[in-house]
Amino acid sequence: MNMGITQFVAYVGIFNSVFLALFIYATATATGGHLNPMITFTTVLCGLTPVPRGRSGSETSVWEAGG
Repeated sequence: MNMGITQFVAYVGIFNSVFLALFIYATATATGGHLNPMITFTTVLCGLTPVPRGRSGSETSVWEAGG
């Protein structure tokens, strides 16, 4: 096994864990740490998801609460 590839994969795993924790921490006040409502909200803002579809589901309470 190539040590360079193993080291690269280890760095990817570590950075993935760090950035996931950072994103959860950054969105905790708006979504309670759940990233799915923020992703849905962003796709609606970008026009990738229609508003009626974005409002249906568990994110509705976040939309009605204003954040």
